[in-house]
Amino acid sequence: MSGPQLEEKLSHFAGRRSTPNAVNLRKTKGEDARFNHIGRSGFWVLREWEHVDCRTATDIAAELFRMSKRAMTEAELYEGIAAKRPIKISSLASMLGDDGRFRRVGLRRLGT
Repeated sequence: MSGPQLEEKLSHFAGRRSTPNAVNLRKTKGEDARFNHIGRSGFWVLREWEHVDCRTATDIAAELFRMSKRAMTEAELYEGIAAKRPIKISSLASMLGDDGRFRRVGLRRLGT
């Protein structure tokens, strides 16, 4: 569930008496041991949910490269990352480009 979705749900449960402040809500979730944020996605999960990988997309991509030992296409990386956590395919190339561990080795193909 994204931060704005959670804020909307909390407003609903509060009977719309007040609108939660997004900054305070983020701070509260960050200090509460029951919650984990998923990389920089804006999504939060319960810490007990072991089926959701909370690493950054680039950390998961690095692991995929280490396991495959070959260059991979953006589509292959997206498929591997999306199986573990939410990600937008449109943001994958820029995330990898901003991380010094990756380089483009061909059209739509990346390597480490």
